Amino acid sequence: MIGNLPKNILAYSAVHSDYQGKWFGQELIQPATRYSDGDLALHNKEDNPD
Repeated sequence: MIGNLPKNILAYSAVHSDYQGKWFGQELIQPATRYSDGDLALHNKEDNPD
């Protein structure tokens, strides 16, 4: 199982509901994908609480 884990894990990111759908989430995650060395795991939920 350990061999299947990605090298990088983005555990939490959140955007307040007033700003969802306005690319803020993408702006938060893009640097992580640029600067991570290897695979990156992200679990995204559409219904995150405020």
